[in-house]
Amino acid sequence: MSSNRGSYFSKGQGDSWGNPSGPRRHTQHRRLTQLRGGNANPQAQNLHPSQMVNPGKAFVRGMSLQGCGIGFGNNKFYHQTGKGTLEDPMVAWLYDEQEVDYQSRQAHINIARSVAKANRFQCVLIRKSIHDRECTYNTYGRRNTFLTSNGKIQSVTTKSDNHMTVWMGEHAGRILVGGHIYLVETMDPYTGNIYPSPMTDPGKQRNRALIQPGRGLVSEEFWLAPDTWERC
Repeated sequence: MSSNRGSYFSKGQGDSWGNPSGPRRHTQHRRLTQLRGGNANPQAQNLHPSQMVNPGKAFVRGMSLQGCGIGFGNNKFYHQTGKGTLEDPMVAWLYDEQEVDYQSRQAHINIARSVAKANRFQCVLIRKSIHDRECTYNTYGRRNTFLTSNGKIQSVTTKSDNHMTVWMGEHAGRILVGGHIYLVETMDPYTGNIYPSPMTDPGKQRNRALIQPGRGLVSEEFWLAPDTWERC
């Protein structure tokens, strides 16, 4: 693992990296131009994080990561816990998902921390709790989108196995990989509540991974964050 002396993005760019209240007007204008057949070529730092994960650049445990990654240093975090060390990674939510109850939230946090620790990262940011849809990407690694009749941009998604989506890195200002941690829904026999459990046998517990070529039946998969893949 490289040192944690990564740089932050310049002021103002953070609003496009997951801050739900941040301005997205310029990014949306570029995306609309693309969807309407224009020649707009949006800059990487102005795209939403999920648009910047390149599916063709897979992270392999133990590989050297030399870039500065992407920064969430100015974001507001929710349910933050952990010391931010290799032994006790910091875990935080990028959004306050009100529908996630306490038991489920703690299960997400424990799984995320375990995966970050196993991959030698000091920080993991939970982007979305357990869900069964995922975005699709074009050959350039950009998210496929379409323009709705009321002028909104929607992602083209496909059915997937249950997973949560996370970012991981050395700290919130140097996030190096993003991807999926696959999960199994478990019911508490006493409360009837549903919460996620780690996937222990992806060969039997997953059934949709091979729809997309080049992806195997694994319990987790991550891709290099922008800037990192350009410097590795």
